[in-house]
Amino acid sequence: MKVVVTDYIEPDLEWEAAQMARRGIEFAAYQLKFTSAERVIEATRDADVVVVNMVPVTAEIVSGWERCRLLIRHGVGYDNVDLAALERAGIPCCYIPDYIVNRRTLAMMKPTAYLVNTSRGPMVDTEALAEALNRGTIAGAAIDVLEREPPPPDHPLFSARNVILTPHLAWYSEDAAWRIRELIVLEIDRFAAGLPPRYVAKAEAA
Repeated sequence: MKVVVTDYIEPDLEWEAAQMARRGIEFAAYQLKFTSAERVIEATRDADVVVVNMVPVTAEIVSGWERCRLLIRHGVGYDNVDLAALERAGIPCCYIPDYIVNRRTLAMMKPTAYLVNTSRGPMVDTEALAEALNRGTIAGAAIDVLEREPPPPDHPLFSARNVILTPHLAWYSEDAAWRIRELIVLEIDRFAAGLPPRYVAKAEAA
C-alpha cells in the first residue's frame, strides 16, 4: 500500500512518515502546489491513497491514476477537487465536514451566542450575518475567512456591530493543526482495514 501527499502546510511530515513506517505503508510527500498536472500525475500515479491540500485535483490528474482508491482532502472543504471526475473513477473524496450558516440557522441561535468561522468563507452568508449582528439576533462574531479575499471596501461586515475580522490566519493553533494530521492518519487506517471513509464529498447534480 502506498500513500502520497501532494502538498502540505506543516514544516515537515516526519511524524506522518513515522506513522506510515510503523504500519508498513510506503509513504511519499511532495510540494506540488505550483507544478504542472503532468508532475502531479507522475508523483501520484501508483498511489493507493492521495492526500491533497491545495493542489487542484482535475479530471486530467484523476485519469492518470492507476491504483488510487481514496482521496483525502487536508482541511475543511474541497473546492480544489473535481468531485465529478472522482465519482466517475469510483474514488471517494474524504474531507473534514463543514456546515452552512444562513438566515435560518442564525435565527435559531440565542441572542447570547457568538459565531466563529475559521473554515471557509462561503460557509457563512455574510449579508445575513451582518443583519443578525445589527439587529442583535446574536451577540457577536469572529470571522477569519470570507467568500472573497481581500473583501471589497463596502463589505457588509465592515460596518456590522460586534464583529472581529482577521486575515485568514486565526484558524491556526497547535491543537487544530495536530487534530487534522491525526484525522488523516485515522482515515488511512480505516482504508487499510477495509472500512469506508467517515465523510465523503458528493458532486452536485447537474
